[in-house]
Amino acid sequence: MKTVNCNTTFEDIEDALDKVEEANVTTVEDVIEALGPASFLPILLLVSLVVVTPLSSIPGLSGMSGIVIALIAGQLILGREKLWLPDLILSRKVPGDRLNKALAQIRPPLSWMQDHTKERLPFLVRGRAIRVLLVLCMLCGLVMPFLEVLPATSSMMAGAIAILCLSLISRDGVLAIAGLISVGLVLVVLSVLFKAAFSLL
Repeated sequence: MKTVNCNTTFEDIEDALDKVEEANVTTVEDVIEALGPASFLPILLLVSLVVVTPLSSIPGLSGMSGIVIALIAGQLILGREKLWLPDLILSRKVPGDRLNKALAQIRPPLSWMQDHTKERLPFLVRGRAIRVLLVLCMLCGLVMPFLEVLPATSSMMAGAIAILCLSLISRDGVLAIAGLISVGLVLVVLSVLFKAAFSLL
């Protein structure tokens, strides 16, 4: 079984944001090229964080982002060295000005995370545990297209995925636990919303 490559630092994430802002991106493919096709974890984190910003109000963005998250996490698990995405997604238009505004909103919380995380409970973010967290990211991503009908729920799920990604970047097992709790809370909210919806039928 191939080794999962999660050797990414916060400095790598900062560099990735700089590259996207400096590039004249108009499509998803432009974003991937700016980051580099081997930048799996930075791309996974960036996609999940974008859905947490107001950019998620673009119709279909949350659903497409969920599919991208699932594809990236799946390829990380398989140990691929170069990211593959279908042409239908790569050709999707990206509003550059709104994307840059979203990236500007992402930077402060990332900076805070960098200052307040450290290597803790390493057994939760190493070896097989990495695959478990990535499988969870993949499953959450697959659920996101179905959440388009429920306002804010896709952003909540994306936020939980981002926390799991950050736990792998910071190698912080405490953050991994926070991510697992976040996923659980989102599932509880979804359960309540669906029960309320069915009770009205």
